[in-house]
Amino acid sequence: MLDVYLFDRLVGQLTHGDAGISFCYNEMALGYPDRSQLSVRLAVRPEPYPHHLAAPFFENLLPEGDARELIAQAAKYDASDIQGLLGVVGGECAGAVSLWPDGMRPPAQPEYHPCSAAELDALLDEDDGTELTEAQVKGRQSMSGVQPKLVLRRRGGVYELPKGGAPTNVMLKRARRRHPGIVHNELASLQCMRAAGVPVVDATAPAGFNGFFETTRYDRLVHNDGIDRLHQEDFCQATGKSPRAKYQETGGPALADLTAVLVRYSVSAIEDLDVLARWMVANLCIGNNDAHAKNLSLLYGQTGIRLAPVYDVVCTLAYPQIDQRLSISLGGAYDIAELSPQVYRKAARALGMSHTRLHAVADEVIQGIEGALDAICHDMATRYGDVPVIAQVREIVRARVAALKRV
Repeated sequence: MLDVYLFDRLVGQLTHGDAGISFCYNEMALGYPDRSQLSVRLAVRPEPYPHHLAAPFFENLLPEGDARELIAQAAKYDASDIQGLLGVVGGECAGAVSLWPDGMRPPAQPEYHPCSAAELDALLDEDDGTELTEAQVKGRQSMSGVQPKLVLRRRGGVYELPKGGAPTNVMLKRARRRHPGIVHNELASLQCMRAAGVPVVDATAPAGFNGFFETTRYDRLVHNDGIDRLHQEDFCQATGKSPRAKYQETGGPALADLTAVLVRYSVSAIEDLDVLARWMVANLCIGNNDAHAKNLSLLYGQTGIRLAPVYDVVCTLAYPQIDQRLSISLGGAYDIAELSPQVYRKAARALGMSHTRLHAVADEVIQGIEGALDAICHDMATRYGDVPVIAQVREIVRARVAALKRV
């Protein structure tokens, strides 16, 4: 059995049986439902949630692909064992949830270990994930996604590794040889997304590190006394989909599904739907074809649920080996060549807005990105020097903007 905490409160237990995992809220949670709900799909109730309802939320806390396999090997669990893996690395996850084996509790005082540049370089070594996996297990940290990543506490210019589930405020990942220049590609793409009117995460390529990408965690609040967790869930969790179904063509959420979540749960649905529409059009402009349901999240704030800042934005067209089709269709179109006035009408219906409004949003996005593109590329050159992928991104974005103008 795993004890499930939300913030610092024990809210329920995750158990495993012949039918898979099961989650049940405890008496405390039943008494304070507004402060205890893990997910929009897991309302506080006395009845247990069976596997098919509980698994999407908890499995989406885990890494995917090779990163998950390495943790499974280190922990001597099967990679399909959701509960077993979370019992090992579920202390520091996305959002405010943490999981602890029965009898363990979150540490009263978080502990950290200062990490030198050389240590970080070894931890994020592309050819050997052993040290990274060991650090993830020691830190009891689990970050979803395919790409290996590490979460740390940063104080000034010093990075510190968490011990035993201590909260963190930044995430580091590293460029891979098969995707040259991806760190600078992502930084430029995030700036394009911001120019489109979409709130994005704060990110940088930290000086003194080779090919590192640092993101400030939007689900953490740093203050003089430490780090507070803020709760969030991605759109696979919010729509009850496994991480394997993050793409629409493999059974993942469609645009209408994302809209339905925001309409039902966002405290500012009109504003968030506007951002969703901008995100869809901006991905077309940027050439980001890997924008799937796990790249959008709900953030639980003091005033209620809102769409979280956007993350993982890359001009994937710069890498021919990445699928060239959109991860979420726009009105049934999976490619820019398929766009038409009829497609825009379908997309507008999926977004719950008028055809005229969607066209206006698209025009604003196109103009925003086109107007900022040269300045973005100049800023990248000033900060990071001559990076060949930036010129490639510029040409791709220019061509995409020109194509969208013709629709």
